[in-house]
Amino acid sequence: MKKIIFLLSFLTVLLSQNAFAQPTYSFSPAQVQVNEGDQVCVDVTVEDFTDIISAQFTITFDPGVLTFSGSPSSLNPAVTGLDISDFGVATSNLGYITFIWTNGQPCQSATSGVTLPDGDILFSLCFTATGQYGLHTPIEFSDEPIDMITRRLSANCIDIGEFVNDGFVSIGTSPLTINIGSANGFHNDIVCVDFKVEDFNDLISMQYYIFWDTSILEYQSHTEFNLGMTGDSYETFHAAAFGMLSTSWYNNNINVGITLPDATQILQMCFRIKGNCGQSSPIYISQNNNSTPPEPLEVIDAITGASNDGINIGLLHTPGEVSVNCTDPDGITINIPDKNVCPGESFCVDLTVEDFQQISQLTFNLKWNPDVISFQNISYPPQPGGNCLPFASGVDASLAMTQGLLQMDWSTQGQGCSKVDGYIIMRLCFIAVGATG
Repeated sequence: MKKIIFLLSFLTVLLSQNAFAQPTYSFSPAQVQVNEGDQVCVDVTVEDFTDIISAQFTITFDPGVLTFSGSPSSLNPAVTGLDISDFGVATSNLGYITFIWTNGQPCQSATSGVTLPDGDILFSLCFTATGQYGLHTPIEFSDEPIDMITRRLSANCIDIGEFVNDGFVSIGTSPLTINIGSANGFHNDIVCVDFKVEDFNDLISMQYYIFWDTSILEYQSHTEFNLGMTGDSYETFHAAAFGMLSTSWYNNNINVGITLPDATQILQMCFRIKGNCGQSSPIYISQNNNSTPPEPLEVIDAITGASNDGINIGLLHTPGEVSVNCTDPDGITINIPDKNVCPGESFCVDLTVEDFQQISQLTFNLKWNPDVISFQNISYPPQPGGNCLPFASGVDASLAMTQGLLQMDWSTQGQGCSKVDGYIIMRLCFIAVGATG
């Protein structure tokens, strides 16, 4: 008998906190949309800025989109020694500004550092939006040409490091944003993640590339949603060697853009977990550096694409993650029996449970090869139960016929649900369509 084991784990977290965390530098607002000719100002804010005696970094941007306006402003008066001379603005026409600050005390003999409340403004930078409609630029903290270094009092003059949150400025229209979901499961489980969009406004084409860690995840399938409609083309290519899915979509009528409501799902990807307890794989979007030359991310809207090749309005994304759960001996077991059937034969399998005691949530994905067995229906045999919500309330079989995928996300209220060993939570029926063997 084959078993899929779903384990409910209880995690005790022991907190061990260092005296101070590394500081975080952020641009605020993180994303700005302006019109050509507008002035736009961004603040550099800090968190965990505690007993800092020096800091340096480079700020980069596209000078074809933004022109630096004058001098840095809003210099924080609580930062000892901070003044205009700490900024290298002569290179702003090249797309970068350097920042080198110290509180004036030699590192080895410093007796005090600067501490700022979380969210305080360190300084502000203002630009004029000189790019045309559709152009965009990230505003980023960089270590070129000035290394990023932060030093703290009583840290032996070492670089303690930092975290950064970059910014983004777009001219006339917001960039497309793709938010990637996250999932978790046990070794050999099938998990799926959803891709949802924001600011999908009047678009006629896009291309992007999805990556993951092939040592932890094995690609199983993907399904497109809400695109690839009549008059549209949606093309994907899975490159297993690179852990990459290439995605390209365009509207055949370049004069008519497509708009989707925020939070609309456009893609779902499913993986088998190869990794082990405690491992995780990011799922993220990037340009394709496996080709020569690299293939960029590109999003074109109807306004920029109607009369020419279009202007790339930009793509932002929130990465997802698949993490591998660890084994818990107090887990439940879901049993799936083996079946020997002949081609053309109809058959059913019962999914039964063991150790199903006081369970309030059950989530899993069930996968099979639809070229071998064709899904027919699902049922829930009547049995003596407890005060549990029906398991049917958590089942999504919308992809069972085409993709060989059933998704379960069931929960109940109160103290949890208990079932006797051998209880049938669902019965799946198929027809064997594959060849013998």
